[in-house]
Amino acid sequence: MKSPSKPTMAHSHHTVERENKTALANRINRIEGQVRGIGKMIEEDRYCIDVLTQINAIQSALGSLSIQLLESHLAGCVKGAVEAGDGDAAIAEVIGVMRKLERYQPLPPTFPMLSPSKTNRGQPQLLDMSF
Repeated sequence: MKSPSKPTMAHSHHTVERENKTALANRINRIEGQVRGIGKMIEEDRYCIDVLTQINAIQSALGSLSIQLLESHLAGCVKGAVEAGDGDAAIAEVIGVMRKLERYQPLPPTFPMLSPSKTNRGQPQLLDMSF
């Protein structure tokens, strides 16, 4: 029978004690409440822009939470891995996560319903959607 191998950083699932666990739990509970609020807004047929505004707020809150967790991970887990000689794997893991976070954009740079207009000083102008 094979002896269990040491898990690699990218595939291990360690438990981590966080000093800010209560603050993180409170933040995620607020976000969860905001998501439930959007469900209620949709059930109540609320104005689309109001719903989109709340979605944007949630995306922003999740982005902030991601950054907070990434900072904590770098200062704790990655620092510990570097000190233990396993820094390359830890850094590669963080780079992979950062690439995924980079792909996340709360508001796309080119919203499909808008296009730059040279006649309007470069300000976005609604496209003619009549068919």
